[in-house]
Amino acid sequence: MKVAIVNKFFFLKGGQETLALEQMKLLQEAGHEVAFFSMHHPQNPTDYAWSAYFADYVDYSLKENPPHWLKKLTLARNFIDNPEAGKRFRAFLQAFQPDIIHCHGIAHQLTYSILRDSQKLNIPVVQTLHDYQIICPAYTLLQGDQSICHAECTTDNYLPCLQNRCVKDSQAASALSALEMFYNRRVRDYTPLVSQFIAPSRFLADKVIAGGIPANRVSHIPNFLTGIDAYPSASAKSGDYFLYIGRLSHEKGLFTLLKAMEQVPDAHLKIVGDGPLKAQLLQACAEQGLTNVEFVGHLSRSGVSEALQNSIAAILPSEWFENQPMSIIEAYAHGKPVIASDMGGIPEMVQTDYGQRFRPGDAQQLAQILKQAMAHPEAWHQKGQQARQFARSQYSSDRHMEKLTQLYDSLMNNTNNTTQSPR
Repeated sequence: MKVAIVNKFFFLKGGQETLALEQMKLLQEAGHEVAFFSMHHPQNPTDYAWSAYFADYVDYSLKENPPHWLKKLTLARNFIDNPEAGKRFRAFLQAFQPDIIHCHGIAHQLTYSILRDSQKLNIPVVQTLHDYQIICPAYTLLQGDQSICHAECTTDNYLPCLQNRCVKDSQAASALSALEMFYNRRVRDYTPLVSQFIAPSRFLADKVIAGGIPANRVSHIPNFLTGIDAYPSASAKSGDYFLYIGRLSHEKGLFTLLKAMEQVPDAHLKIVGDGPLKAQLLQACAEQGLTNVEFVGHLSRSGVSEALQNSIAAILPSEWFENQPMSIIEAYAHGKPVIASDMGGIPEMVQTDYGQRFRPGDAQQLAQILKQAMAHPEAWHQKGQQARQFARSQYSSDRHMEKLTQLYDSLMNNTNNTTQSPR
């Protein structure tokens, strides 16, 4: 089978790229021929043959001061529909001639304009959803003030995005994103170009179906972690700190976590990661007199692994609709239970056998769970062992590949049975 994987970045920028690149490795190891299409970027591998077809790098940072009005206009146009990327992708398809196209993140830089030729060539397209981009102009279901959005933009009305300043708390950015959504869903509806959307969580699947995507075109295939059995298992001795791993941003619920730590002075918390909220979090610790919170900063993969091994449990206090956090799967793979907020896709992953959930934003309830975990180390060690077994059964690469190739095969069979390919 020849599979084209498409993502705007071709280096480890975030979770989306990690999944796309790991997926490429799995398919290649299974004997499939895989080619990646992306943008040029200084951090890309320098010796990748198919990079000759990559689209030009699109930078929306507008570092030029002040940016020329023509550059602004061109970037705004490409934000919605990038004809140059479409042209490069057309040449890529003609050269590689894939049996199936698997997209990850393509909005803004590559744009959905690249998929028009896939329909002309009768090539099935799959897209893994990593956020709420196909139903929400802000991608997050959050308003500009970072509160949960209940306005529910529709294909007929994206005004709530503008009214609530949902994108970067900016009317201009919100207007452009709303225009992009209107163009992609109403003017040139791209959704029929995608044969099947993959939702890692059932919560995300339900949300996009409610947003107008037909249920028969949404498949639930969980994320995966390669080599779960090779991850070091937790020892019988419990760790001596709780651990947060992730981005330091408002929607992650970190102020709630600090309030909980204030109520449990005997507990110790390590925060791994960086982000725009770091200075405010450090200030909050100083104001609250918190000496039991340690900001570790960015760690290597081996550093994260070691931090997990020596922890009591991982904490994910998110206050937005997480899809299927890889941080939970990684904690489980290390035999560690997870304490997480009860919203989004998290309840599908965190059950009482593997950890504990709490009401989003409820620092008092979170504090009680921290006390419980410290008071009953053996019970929480057992939760961690059960979590590891759960990860093996639900999030293994073998299980993911089985479901993914079944989907590929069914789409290719449908294509062959209904139409004659012009290729």
